[in-house]
Amino acid sequence: MLTSTLSVVALLCTYDLFIPIGGPSQMTDTTEITAHDIEGKTIEQLSETYGPPTFTEFVLDNNVGEFRVGLLNHFDKTQTAGGELVLKEVTFSLNEENNLTVWFHGSQYLRFLVYGKMADF
Repeated sequence: MLTSTLSVVALLCTYDLFIPIGGPSQMTDTTEITAHDIEGKTIEQLSETYGPPTFTEFVLDNNVGEFRVGLLNHFDKTQTAGGELVLKEVTFSLNEENNLTVWFHGSQYLRFLVYGKMADF
């Protein structure tokens, strides 16, 4: 039940998302992830907190799926129509039930999403 609740919340709110999690290193069950925790951090710094990530690079265009649709808010239609925006998607496994994905354009942080691993985007 918790997983479905997290999935719905994650789809609706990707900034200042407050959910209790438990995970690697110094995190506890009462830790909350907010934009403040992510903004200004390098991938290496995030890895120290959340553990080793997986990486994906992709071209952002206007035909993006539901999982990445919020990224379109960071660029105008002419930028995304050109097929030249390469973004980096960095995903951390927070615990058995939740992931954290952070998107970057070059080294610039764009947004993050905490979601249940069972989410169907």
